[in-house]
Amino acid sequence: MERLQMALSQITQHALAVYESVDLNNSDWLTAREIAESTGIAARTVRHHCHQLAELGVFTCLTTFGGFRYRIAEQPPAELVEQLEMAKSVLGTKLKQEV
Repeated sequence: MERLQMALSQITQHALAVYESVDLNNSDWLTAREIAESTGIAARTVRHHCHQLAELGVFTCLTTFGGFRYRIAEQPPAELVEQLEMAKSVLGTKLKQEV
């Protein structure tokens, strides 16, 4: 529980953008590079947030020969998802704007 509280207090716009990108493509396994392309955030930063969200149970992580792939977990922690959604509505996200 303490770890969850710490995670909730450290929600950033980058973490929200990563979460939203994966959530919008929930049925697909995404690489950090694909998430980085859709968010405009550096792949290294995306990997960091994906790793954190996977540790918290929000993402499921699949290890492949080409690296890791992520998608929303089948049963992510409801409290954390609720907080992410609330933060998303308050802070917005940093998804790239389509031109």
